[in-house]
Amino acid sequence: MISCRNTVYLLEEALDSDRLVLQKMKKAAKAKYTSGQEHVSHLEQYINSMEKLSVNCHSNGETEVGSAFCRLADFSKELVSPMKNLLKSMLHNINFFLDSLVKGDLREVKGDLKKPFDRAWRDYESRFKQVEKEKRELARQYGMVRSEVSGGEIAEELEKERRSFQL
Repeated sequence: MISCRNTVYLLEEALDSDRLVLQKMKKAAKAKYTSGQEHVSHLEQYINSMEKLSVNCHSNGETEVGSAFCRLADFSKELVSPMKNLLKSMLHNINFFLDSLVKGDLREVKGDLKKPFDRAWRDYESRFKQVEKEKRELARQYGMVRSEVSGGEIAEELEKERRSFQL
């Protein structure tokens, strides 16, 4: 029973450390998404500036330089589109599930391993002591002296508590 108790406590500690790691991961993923959005925003400003520069060059008669800036702006637009898609996928596939795991599934489990186990442990021990005391008293009434009661004698009466503890 003590090894079961230790196992439950170890599982609870491992779950708590996993919860902390997942919360840090969630924050990092959110920061990554936010910085990615800012990066895309800056790239779009950069592209707009190149397009304006291209128009200015065309109006000043420098058509080759203007067309070069226009091609560079078009190429940059092609690079921004996959980046937006990547950020959108990351938001839906990583951030959403991390958020639901941390806020939903793990929050419901917090402390739930120890409480029922401790309750079952207390019930079992108190019932064990009660039955042992009853057996000694019964033996004393019939003139027998007992220092210990065997486990087999108590096992039947502790069936309910034992099953609860095992569950």
